[in-house]
Amino acid sequence: MLAAVFLLLSLTIFAGQYFIDGRRIDIFDPKNLFQVYFIIQLPLVLFIGVTFDFPGFLVLSLKTADDEILSLGSMFLMAHVTMLISYYTMGRKWLPLPVVGSIRWDYRRVKAICALIFIIGYTAFFYLLKINGGYANFVENRELWRSGGDGWRRASR
Repeated sequence: MLAAVFLLLSLTIFAGQYFIDGRRIDIFDPKNLFQVYFIIQLPLVLFIGVTFDFPGFLVLSLKTADDEILSLGSMFLMAHVTMLISYYTMGRKWLPLPVVGSIRWDYRRVKAICALIFIIGYTAFFYLLKINGGYANFVENRELWRSGGDGWRRASR
């Protein structure tokens, strides 16, 4: 029941911005897209996790204590409200947007920087493979993790 209340409060806050924004909603506004993602990832997952018995949830279940639901839901709600207060009070004045295309870069410089970025990226990837026991072990651990198994815990011991 508490999870449903927090989900409804988050949806009400999101819908209430219709009046704050002058009775218009732009679905492609990053603020709105972030809030939709936020509501799906936090309050909705909390609601589903404590209401239904799905095997994919490792921590949330029907047996989750009410004080844990209350603390999680209140943290989610405070984060949502804090984000909106910051958005509407600060706006864009604290984060100026860069002017795209204002400087023309030398073509040789761009090629050198891109080559350096590729070298650093591949070096980091090969180091990642090395610390995970090689390519085959890395892929096996990744697939075990993706499938929800706990084999990656056993393999890393």
